[in-house]
Amino acid sequence: MADSNWQSLFTSNATEISVTDQRVTEVIEEFLCKGEEIHFAFRYKRDMVLFTSHRYIFINLQNLKGEKISRFFIPWKHLVCFTTENAGGLIDGDHDINFTFAHTPTFQIQIKKSIPLTPITQFLSEQQFKNL
Repeated sequence: MADSNWQSLFTSNATEISVTDQRVTEVIEEFLCKGEEIHFAFRYKRDMVLFTSHRYIFINLQNLKGEKISRFFIPWKHLVCFTTENAGGLIDGDHDINFTFAHTPTFQIQIKKSIPLTPITQFLSEQQFKNL
């Protein structure tokens, strides 16, 4: 699957961070809709991917101090499909999750294999079926 232009920014696997972590809330809180909740938050070295009750959010912290912030929002109703590939063996140290959204490029996130994949795939399935 083709990667988005932003995908090249990721040089490591994402780690899961608390949805109440200050780094998350300070860059997204003012953009959340009334009643919208963050369910999962993943952080790369600087960038973040959030799964909320309403949408997929990519946050790109730019320049040296991260003062310029680019946010990309995709409502779950545009999720066409997703695929997962679990980490295998000693060499493969990550899980891959690929997203296909209508009218946007395909996105892939890689998360450390220490993060359980099942709760994430259950959440994504629920979001996908809500919008049928």
